[in-house]
Amino acid sequence: MTTKGMYSVYDIKSKSYAPPFLEITDGTAIRAISDIIANNPSHPFSRYSEDFRLVRIGFFEEESAKVDNDKFSEVIKLDQLTGE
Repeated sequence: MTTKGMYSVYDIKSKSYAPPFLEITDGTAIRAISDIIANNPSHPFSRYSEDFRLVRIGFFEEESAKVDNDKFSEVIKLDQLTGE
C-alpha cells in the first residue's frame, strides 16, 4: 500500500491548524513549506515564522483511504527554515 504523511501548519498565535496536505515524507513536507517561505516573502510563514510549526497529523493510505492519526508529531519550527 502507498502511504503518505498528512501534514498541517500550527499557528501558535491563533491556536489553530491550517488545512492538511499530503507529502511522501517529512523531508518533502519541509521542502514544500520551505518553497512557500522562499518564494513568498510577504506570506505569514515568512514574516512571522516564529509563530508556526509544521506538524505531521497522521498518515493516509491511498488505496483504502484509511487515515491513521495516531502518529501526531512536530516536524520542525518554521523559524528554523528562515534562519531566524
